[in-house]
Amino acid sequence: MAGVDQHSELVSKVATRLRMIQADFADDASGDRQEQMADVIERELSKLVPEQRESFLESLRSAFPSWTNRQHVPSSAGAGSGVDQALLDDPEFLIKRLVEMAPRMGEPQRRAISDRLFETGLARATGGGSWSPESAQAIAQRLGLPRGTEVDPDRVIELLGQMIALTTSLDQLVWNTWRKVAKRSTLRSSGAVVTMLGRFASGDQDIARADVQHELEKLRQLTAALISSLGQAGRKYAQKHVSQFSPESIKQFAVHEKKMMESLDQACWRKYAELAANQDEVTIEREIMQSIVDFVESLTKGLSR
Repeated sequence: MAGVDQHSELVSKVATRLRMIQADFADDASGDRQEQMADVIERELSKLVPEQRESFLESLRSAFPSWTNRQHVPSSAGAGSGVDQALLDDPEFLIKRLVEMAPRMGEPQRRAISDRLFETGLARATGGGSWSPESAQAIAQRLGLPRGTEVDPDRVIELLGQMIALTTSLDQLVWNTWRKVAKRSTLRSSGAVVTMLGRFASGDQDIARADVQHELEKLRQLTAALISSLGQAGRKYAQKHVSQFSPESIKQFAVHEKKMMESLDQACWRKYAELAANQDEVTIEREIMQSIVDFVESLTKGLSR
């Protein structure tokens, strides 16, 4: 079996080499092209024992339907390009030709070919990545790079891993904090964002792009709202506290509620003691937390689902 495989591999290698010569020397004189191809065949024959040579030649002829028993090299087919149609039907030959031509291609042409191969499923994304110029430019723009700046796919993948770790960690922290602060709020996460991102990245058809965008937008807005609420909640509580406990406010309350035979100072102290009796750590914390909830929900209104 090993001998058959070696025989087939040798025939395939030589046939591909002959086709490459046929294409490279298509515009040269027929004699020159045939001489080049004959040299290749003779060189390979010299490596075989006599008993193997006839079988090798027969197999080689079968790879070139246009050959005749008297020909040592394939004749050119077609008056236009001079390239045998078999060249265009041999994927291995086409790939090798493409690889040989690659160093002479400009970057735009290389990208265009890479994109076409990727679109047809003949190329897969690897660590180096394969993306369209539009996608690369969109990433560069997101990173604040000048227009036309090239981005390194490997480094983008590295950054992506770090950003996913940051997003998933932030997702857990922010939603856990929100559940403690706003136990009755209808604003809730749809689940662990890392699970959704993983399913989308793996091609799960049940996870739409819009679902991912919606969940990430909820996380973004909740994070921003919670941070903004720190200042807003403190200011709101301070305003409420001053409106109740400032000397001027206490005095205004006392004037209206002053009892007969009671001095204004006594009335002020009585009113202060009355208001202060309703203030303890639990009440103050609850009021501050409620201020945060009110502010956050006003900013994220419409995101619940």
